[in-house]
Amino acid sequence: MVPDVHSVKGLMITLICTFVFAWVTVIRADESIRHLPIATASFPPFKFQNPESGEIVGFDTEVVRRVFQSMGIEAEVSIMPFQRADILTRRGKYAAYYSFTKNPDREQHYYFSAPISSVQDVIFKKKTLPLQWLHYADLANYRLGFSQRYNYDPDFLSVMEDKVPVVDDENEKQLLYLLTKERVDIAICEKSVCGFLINQNPVQFGGIDYYDKPIGQPSVRPFYVGFSKNWPNAEQLRDAFNVALAAWKRREGPAVKEIFEKYGVSCPSTVYQACK
Repeated sequence: MVPDVHSVKGLMITLICTFVFAWVTVIRADESIRHLPIATASFPPFKFQNPESGEIVGFDTEVVRRVFQSMGIEAEVSIMPFQRADILTRRGKYAAYYSFTKNPDREQHYYFSAPISSVQDVIFKKKTLPLQWLHYADLANYRLGFSQRYNYDPDFLSVMEDKVPVVDDENEKQLLYLLTKERVDIAICEKSVCGFLINQNPVQFGGIDYYDKPIGQPSVRPFYVGFSKNWPNAEQLRDAFNVALAAWKRREGPAVKEIFEKYGVSCPSTVYQACK
């Protein structure tokens, strides 16, 4: 006998609600869980500090805050340079860090959530450069600007002969600056991030655009919350976050899409059903 689809769906919803209720009950019994220290680093429009209000905003910030809020937890977010945030979270000074991609080193220190957004690396250039490429080798003779703190496709970096690494708290702005001064010919940058910076600084960066062909495989990579393995009950907290995230996605629907559109970027259809 084949189970009724609606019955299965109803059972799943009941189980999720039961799990979330049980977690909220635990939180109410333990005041220390109700305020959770979370670390992050500037990566606009994913997460950044509003220069006028000082508030930490961005679409990933909003997702993280709303999901934790649905669990009865206030996410107390601190923003700092990535290296410091990563080290302190690994040590257990913060419960979690958001948001970043997975790699083998990070997986030794973090329990990763389900995806909360996604990233896509592309080539940015001056509008006056008539760039076209099919294979990485087609780009080999260009001077490349890149950030040393991010995970790029190693096959791509190995092909590029003339590379200018950037180590700066505002890596993406520095890459765009190098393009405007013609100190590099092309720069690899996350599509939403450098696009956001160009829109925010049209006078300074208005002469820059990008070639809409992704670098790396998979072309769209998930962004996660990482829960420190040195934080008490981190794995259970991650599991509870994932359940709350799934419930929030279903419940909010169009509101999810509005969060991303508010920052002038496309809602990631690979992560959110409401964006398809």
